[in-house]
Amino acid sequence: MTNWQPSCSVTALKARATLNQQVRAFFMERGVLEVETPALSQSGN
Repeated sequence: MTNWQPSCSVTALKARATLNQQVRAFFMERGVLEVETPALSQSGN
């Protein structure tokens, strides 16, 4: 997999990372717990 290239610029990737950090900090300051929901689950199917 040495030929892989991102589909967007490094600048866009950095901007997205910065935005994600700011959103997480906003909610963390307010005591909101971040949880990850499973993409695939046997429950509820």
